[in-house]
Amino acid sequence: MNIYNSTGDITIITTPIEKLKLFHSLSTKPMQQAPYRFNNQKTFNQFWYTAWSILSAKENIPGCQFNLHTDDTGARLLEGLPYDNIYTDLNELDTHLNLFASAKFKALEAEELGAIHIDGDVILTNPLAIEMLNYEMNEVIVQNAEPIYQRELSLIKPLIHDADRLFGKSSFCCGVIGIANQELKDKYIADYWRYAAILKRNGHIVDTIMKCNPRVIFDLLFEQARLYTLCVEGKYPVKRLCKNVSGIYELRHSGVSHYIGSLKHKEENVARCKAAVKEMAPEIYTRLAVAEMEGI
Repeated sequence: MNIYNSTGDITIITTPIEKLKLFHSLSTKPMQQAPYRFNNQKTFNQFWYTAWSILSAKENIPGCQFNLHTDDTGARLLEGLPYDNIYTDLNELDTHLNLFASAKFKALEAEELGAIHIDGDVILTNPLAIEMLNYEMNEVIVQNAEPIYQRELSLIKPLIHDADRLFGKSSFCCGVIGIANQELKDKYIADYWRYAAILKRNGHIVDTIMKCNPRVIFDLLFEQARLYTLCVEGKYPVKRLCKNVSGIYELRHSGVSHYIGSLKHKEENVARCKAAVKEMAPEIYTRLAVAEMEGI
């Protein structure tokens, strides 16, 4: 199968992908611009878990390639971790401060077809993870299926007239997401930037809603529900690492742990994360501990 990338060159993609290629995305802008969502502890938890994530991946799957897409601040704080490449392409990210998924889409756009994005709070705990992250005969990998975010959907409908068509009735959790079909990848990314432009034009409305509802994340709705709809419409075969949200806990036995939502900020989990970073990379631990005390 011939796949054309953004420069018009032909690349050959085989399934399964011969070498596991992973990437992180981390933008510090939302952390600094949305104080009603991020305090200093929550901000630095992002860095602690991201460090644990890359260190564990390289320890348990030493042959994997792992890239980081971030900005200058993120690169400064995460320098020295065993990434194959660190790109500061998120310096140029120009979206509304409440579009938290923009970093992931910017990175997805830059990475080659078939590379898999894992959130910074996804930890690959043993070599079994490489089997979980194999496309097999599928064109999409996601973490699990889950219900659509009805609250976000109801709040976004006044701004997007065809929200029901765009987002359908279900969604995928994209804590882990890989796409090995160029047509789907291009459509998914292009749709996101169109959606982001609408929210940016209505930034004052989005600000008001999110300040009153700090747990609302509008582009999480797009990231998860739009991918589900596109896969259904295009009949793209999808591999789910686990069936639904409750399966995330069982997924740990297969080498993939996701400290989803509030789990990431529980005191015992943060302590475990920091201890792991300290053991695997003492110099990184010291740098992050100092930065946490001083703030970004």
